[in-house]
Amino acid sequence: INIYHFRRLAMINSRHVLNTSIALITVIESDLINIDSNNTHNTRLFEREAILSFSHWRNNAGIYKDIPIYAVCITKNTISKDTKDKFKELNVTYIESYQAVTESFDCGFYNKPLGCKVLEETLTEDILIHIDLDMYLMREPTIPFKNACMVYDTHQLHKERIHKNGEVIDTYNTCYMVTKRKDKIFSKWWDKLKQLDEDYILDRSEFDKLYDNLEYRKLEELSFDLLSLDIEIYNIPNSLFGETYTPLASMNKLELNNITFHHYHIYTSLVEYNWFAGYREYTKCFL
Repeated sequence: INIYHFRRLAMINSRHVLNTSIALITVIESDLINIDSNNTHNTRLFEREAILSFSHWRNNAGIYKDIPIYAVCITKNTISKDTKDKFKELNVTYIESYQAVTESFDCGFYNKPLGCKVLEETLTEDILIHIDLDMYLMREPTIPFKNACMVYDTHQLHKERIHKNGEVIDTYNTCYMVTKRKDKIFSKWWDKLKQLDEDYILDRSEFDKLYDNLEYRKLEELSFDLLSLDIEIYNIPNSLFGETYTPLASMNKLELNNITFHHYHIYTSLVEYNWFAGYREYTKCFL
């Protein structure tokens, strides 16, 4: 995609902010007890990530900084009172909507399409922006007012889903999405994931014929790849740098122009990624 066209489109669309209702939606679980806490030696602290993410949004989102923010918990792993109080300070609406099917989830990524589906069916805003909790906004985002999802950059593709069948399929990164609520994209995504999960469990060998090194947790994004074959999805260029993502130093000028989020996880113990150095690198590039 031509980045200058993308920016120009966003500038035109931003004129509609005052007469189009927009919301930021997220899915959350508690810090120490969540679906993935039994599957990893180093538990992520989702509540702390959320507070940091929402604070960055309120401070840095420009014309979008005051839009409604919603965080939904669809499991029994609800957040603490302290976090609820902090959400109120940030004018974040927290919703508990327990979904019994989450008891069967082996992967926390499945919370995302189902949680966003719950919000899609509950809210009234026209445009829903979804980001993961480990994304910290650095400057006003470029929001396409259409069904859209971020794609992995060329540096990241070799780490993701490699299609063997020769079909050209976009490889989506569902950590950043924009949808028209009336189009029920999240509901359709959840239905696609349920079917894909059933097929995977019945016969994984068929998946091995089509994809290289497909991890179970990648079914969540693969299902959106496949959904995009049936529904028009606008591609958002990679907007992230940080932990597990392409370093700023490896990006060309056009790629750098897209960067709006710093990505990293907050864990129960220290990790190798130096988030402070990441902020310093960003400052040198943009300020």
